[in-house]
Amino acid sequence: MDIIGKGGQKMNSMDEARKILAICNHRSEDNSHDLLIYDQNSGTARCTKCGCTFTPLSSNAKPADDIKKVIDAIQTIKVMWPNMPEEKAEKLYSILPVLEDVDAIYREASYHMHMEELQAYKSKAPALKAI
Repeated sequence: MDIIGKGGQKMNSMDEARKILAICNHRSEDNSHDLLIYDQNSGTARCTKCGCTFTPLSSNAKPADDIKKVIDAIQTIKVMWPNMPEEKAEKLYSILPVLEDVDAIYREASYHMHMEELQAYKSKAPALKAI
């Protein structure tokens, strides 16, 4: 199955298409604003660039427990399906190290977002520049 990707290039598999969509940062080319359309009723957002729909978390969220559940699910799959096809196992197991880092990366992203907001606030309020 051929899929047409960004810039009109052909992708030969769904995996290639999923990789392209996975790298979308849901922001404009110059990173000045997000490209999300928010649904106030459901709390979800949809990216106008890649089409991804997700529920944005607050910058103060603590995703560690949810991430631990996903890691536990993958570890359980390993026990449930010991003879999983190698290609599928490699794909699934390779995300474990990344998942283990998500909580720390989330906290770091939250810090950077708050620092950018503080800088923007200071630039609009000259009396606060000394803070």
